[in-house]
Amino acid sequence: MFNYQKTKKGLSLISVILLYGVLSLSQSVFAAITVTAGGGQQVSAGSDSEDIVFKVLDEQGNPKTGTTVNFSLTGPTGNTIADGLSPSSIDSDGDGLVSTHLNGTGAVGNYSITATIVDDDQKVITNVIVAAAAATQLTLVAGNNQSLTIGQSSSNITFQLADAFDNAVAGKTVNFSIQAPTGSNSSLSLTTAATDTNGQVTTRLVTNSTDPKGNYTVIANLDDDNTVTANVSVEVTDLIPDLPSLGFGMVLEATGALTEANASFNGGIKVNNGEFQQEAAFTINDSVFIQGVINVDSTHVGQPAEILVVGYYNPLLAFDVGGVYVMIDNNNAILNWDGNPANLVAFTSVAQLPTRQFVNMYGGPLPAGQVRAYVGYRLADGTIIFNGNQTINARIK
Repeated sequence: MFNYQKTKKGLSLISVILLYGVLSLSQSVFAAITVTAGGGQQVSAGSDSEDIVFKVLDEQGNPKTGTTVNFSLTGPTGNTIADGLSPSSIDSDGDGLVSTHLNGTGAVGNYSITATIVDDDQKVITNVIVAAAAATQLTLVAGNNQSLTIGQSSSNITFQLADAFDNAVAGKTVNFSIQAPTGSNSSLSLTTAATDTNGQVTTRLVTNSTDPKGNYTVIANLDDDNTVTANVSVEVTDLIPDLPSLGFGMVLEATGALTEANASFNGGIKVNNGEFQQEAAFTINDSVFIQGVINVDSTHVGQPAEILVVGYYNPLLAFDVGGVYVMIDNNNAILNWDGNPANLVAFTSVAQLPTRQFVNMYGGPLPAGQVRAYVGYRLADGTIIFNGNQTINARIK
């Protein structure tokens, strides 16, 4: 006999089971999207990356076919880049796989690729690193338009190694050589160097007291490709250049007392191929050369001393507002100075002060703002004599 109550209960149970199944099927079946190949790779600037492969899985961990995945690209500075990936959207194949690649770009850095499941909003992020390509060019970045007297050393001569996209190429060996007039015994402070993180290498021309005057050419060549080369000409003269007068200087005693000096100074800035001036206005794209002459106090001639080069830099176009003091060491590195005379480092040292001490203070571009340049010498007892009354001044835009 038909039992309605039992049948009703049975149907109710079946309904619950069927309803649970329908609800289960209506829920998301995507458990994850993962990177299977190509993530974290490094490519050279200008080259496409290898395929970056992702896998779409359902909640049971099985490959999911026919699922749309969108790709987006974020650049090294955090900016979203359109058309940087190929493709930008694709459906998963029979193995649940999708792939894209980074289109070639000249900008180096870390690029983030995000793969997002369209219907589920699940995503995974990986990256591709774009590094500098092969070096193709050497350019002079500091040390142009130098003129020095026989027996002196030049300021830093700095070259930069870059790829075809102007990205700095680090860790490459560059060799230096000189083309000099007949009879020269000049040398270089370095004849080979490895490019730093900025792609730069530096040397100095060192002339001998018996060298002839004339044009000396410093040549830089990439060690593994001599066609990548650059050079700069340095004028060597037998006379100290006629520089603007800076008047008498100041004496800073080791005790801190400040008095007028018997030493006088000359100095100026030469912009590109112009004349030396005590004050000059120019742009960040111009190459400048700063020179000084110390007319040494007669009572100090013959004494050992350290030559000092100091600058005051203000990024604003008004002095005495937010500026900083810097000093240049014997490697021509620009260092911050805290204003304490005891912490000044030597630009160079002389065993015996001559009557006139010529100083190549700086060569190369300068950043926007204003600069005051100082030159002087420090005796063994700590006394400093410098151009404290009149400075060499620059205004850069």
